[in-house]
Amino acid sequence: MIKMYAAKWKHKLLKQYTIKFLPLSVIHNEDVSKDMDRTYPRVDWFEKHKREIANIVLNFVEINPALSYMQGMCFMTFTLFYVYRHSDFRDCETLYSLHKLIEPIRPIYPLHANDNQPLCFIENTTKIILLNIHKENHSLSKKLQEYNIVPIFIVSGFPSFFGNWYDLEQTIQLFDALIAEKPTEILNNMIHFMVCFFLHHKQIIMSSTYEQIMYILQQRGNLQKILILMKTKKRK
Repeated sequence: MIKMYAAKWKHKLLKQYTIKFLPLSVIHNEDVSKDMDRTYPRVDWFEKHKREIANIVLNFVEINPALSYMQGMCFMTFTLFYVYRHSDFRDCETLYSLHKLIEPIRPIYPLHANDNQPLCFIENTTKIILLNIHKENHSLSKKLQEYNIVPIFIVSGFPSFFGNWYDLEQTIQLFDALIAEKPTEILNNMIHFMVCFFLHHKQIIMSSTYEQIMYILQQRGNLQKILILMKTKKRK
């Protein structure tokens, strides 16, 4: 199954990829070092590969000095590396794919302390999600807007490609539903997932207090049912 995912993702993300060996990064980032132990800590397989994965992340930081490092990058890197692990060029394939996944959500990463792009990105994405929910359920959209819940989950999920929401196996399944050839398609898939995430929880959202809603939503729900809902809505 993992090899099937690897083949699909490479077909979508690595079409213009040139095989190269990844150099050993000469920089050090304390946050990256800390996050190596925080990312999928219950998956023993990663223990022997943390140096290799850290080098991929550090290469990304070195190549993109203006882009602030965020913990979500580790979740993406770990997941990609695990799926590509049987490849002789897994390091470089992971790095290239990481760039492809970050491209559609790059505005959510601040470039400097006064960068207002993340806020604009979150606001615009929230509007799109609410509009799409409104088409399905006006009352649900209104309730979400009143409680201002959507931005919280965009901030929580987008920077990690939702890798911090589920365990590794579920994250791979979600990545497979989100990954596409074009950045716009990837972003649309992420928005579609968020729409289906809230639609899946509509009864709870409509009948509970804010505190109850937030508690239930933070459990992330049944991913399999959300993925099925995504496929159903896409057919329409």
